[in-house]
Amino acid sequence: MKMKWYSLARLITPILFSLLMLFGILWKNLFLIAILMGSSLFLGAFHCGWLCPFGFIQDILGKLGKALKLPRLKIPAKIDRFLRFSRYILFGLSFLGLGFLYFIGTPYTTVQSFVYGNIAPIGWGVGLYLGAFLILALMTDRPFCRYFCTEGARYGLVSMGRLFSIRRNKESCIDCKLCSKACPMGIDVSQVNHVRNGQCINCFECVAACPKENTLQYGWAFKKSDKETKDEE
Repeated sequence: MKMKWYSLARLITPILFSLLMLFGILWKNLFLIAILMGSSLFLGAFHCGWLCPFGFIQDILGKLGKALKLPRLKIPAKIDRFLRFSRYILFGLSFLGLGFLYFIGTPYTTVQSFVYGNIAPIGWGVGLYLGAFLILALMTDRPFCRYFCTEGARYGLVSMGRLFSIRRNKESCIDCKLCSKACPMGIDVSQVNHVRNGQCINCFECVAACPKENTLQYGWAFKKSDKETKDEE
C-alpha cells in the first residue's frame, strides 16, 4: 500500500509536536518523554522521523540543497560506520556525569535552555555547533541525527524491540535499490527482509520510493517466516 499521505503528515506533525514540546518544557512534563519511550518500543523511533523539530529542519534543508543542486557530501563507508556509533558513545558517556557531552547531543536540552533564558556562553557555543549541522544538512541527509543525537540513540535502542516494523518482500523485489537511496539514515533497506535497526526512524521514505506495490510494508514485526529470513540488527 502506497503511503501517499505521509508527506503531508510529516509536514504537520513536527509543527504540532513543537508546540507540545514547548508546553512540556515550560511545565517540566516528563510524562511526554515516557509516552515517547513507550511508543518507540511498540512502533519504532517514529519520534525522530515524525515529531522532532530539529530532524524536520534538516529534512527541509536537505530538500533545499538538492533543489539548489548543491554538491552532495559523500562519507566513506568505513568512516560512516564508525560515526554511526558516535551517538551511542555520547549517550553512554552521559551516564558518567559528563553533562556537556549529553548537552551537545540533545537539541531538546538546547531549546530548553533558551526557553528558560539561559543564554550562557556554553548555550551560544552549542547553538553554533548545531548550526554547523544545519549547514551540513544542505549537503547530506540528517547528519546530526545519524551521528550525534543522543535522544535518537535512546529511542533507537528501545525501538530495536519494536512490535511493528518495515518488512521487505524479497519475492516481488526487483533490486532497484531505490529504497536504500531514499533512506535519510543511510540504511541499506534493499539487503534485508526486516528492518530492525536502531537508526530507522520510520519515515517511510523507502516505502514511498519503492516502485513495486506491496514490496515494502509496515506491519507486525514477528511472523513465523522470520526464522527463515535475515533481520538487520
